[in-house]
Amino acid sequence: MKDVLVKDIMSFPLISLDLHASIQSVTELMILKDIGGILISSEEKYVGIITKQNIVQIVSTGKEIKTLQAKDIMTSPLKMVDASKTVFEAAKKLILEDVRRIIVSKEGKPVGMVSERDIVKVAPGIFELLIEEMRIKR
Repeated sequence: MKDVLVKDIMSFPLISLDLHASIQSVTELMILKDIGGILISSEEKYVGIITKQNIVQIVSTGKEIKTLQAKDIMTSPLKMVDASKTVFEAAKKLILEDVRRIIVSKEGKPVGMVSERDIVKVAPGIFELLIEEMRIKR
């Protein structure tokens, strides 16, 4: 379990939309690709991410989604983990950063994405182990 590398379970290629994309475009692409997160780019650089959770949060506020753009609801800066790190290290970072998805980088450049679900598929029980380990260290 601790020997599996992030690069071996990451999703790729990365799917992204422009900073000025409508929220409707974001949700349509998420449904079409059956994904839970889309990277947001500006001038060919990834600057944020929109997840299903971001969309649910904005809908719950009652704001008019039709007037919003990706930049208005994205989470930024991106949380990243190096492709050479283990699944255990990525899971720990997810907990510490309080996110469900993390961008995988190689030489500082985003190359993929890993979610909690991806990690649990290859290492069931890893989050419980990490939480217990963190509790013991306190």
